[in-house]
Amino acid sequence: MSQIFLVSGGCRSGKSRFALSLAETYERAIYLATAQVYDDEMADRVLRHQQERPSHMRTIEEPLKLEALLETSLDCDVLIWDCLTLWLSNMLCEGHSIDQTLEQLQGILSILGSQSYDSIIVSNEVGLGIVPESALGRQFRDLAGWAHQMIVPLAKEAYLLAMGVPIGLKALQKSQQL
Repeated sequence: MSQIFLVSGGCRSGKSRFALSLAETYERAIYLATAQVYDDEMADRVLRHQQERPSHMRTIEEPLKLEALLETSLDCDVLIWDCLTLWLSNMLCEGHSIDQTLEQLQGILSILGSQSYDSIIVSNEVGLGIVPESALGRQFRDLAGWAHQMIVPLAKEAYLLAMGVPIGLKALQKSQQL
């Protein structure tokens, strides 16, 4: 039975590094990158992430069509999806509605739950800051919050990273029902 782990936190909180540390015990790992490079700053971010990954880790870049990719046979023990919120942003920018995106996410989670490998989902916590100025920004923030709420009940473990420190949240989820 496969397991799902959720790793969330703010920008530069250490999410990806922590996800990589969770994957260290697995022999065969795949890093699923959803970033799209449109400028030099994003190219630098991608390069930094590439340099942090172990050389034996296989990388697959797919910004949108995750269901089709995950339905193929991936030869791994663990899949690190980095990151959910970039995929959500990609979906919104491609014109998908919140409902369409959440429906696709449900399909992705069903696929991940049926695989032989474990999954580590990396995501940004965007709901702790100020209310975004634009309607698209508010849609994105809400979408990310709903997506996290879909994943946590399925996750074996859920973490929030703050200042590089992982805080285990899953135990709280069991004792407190929303």
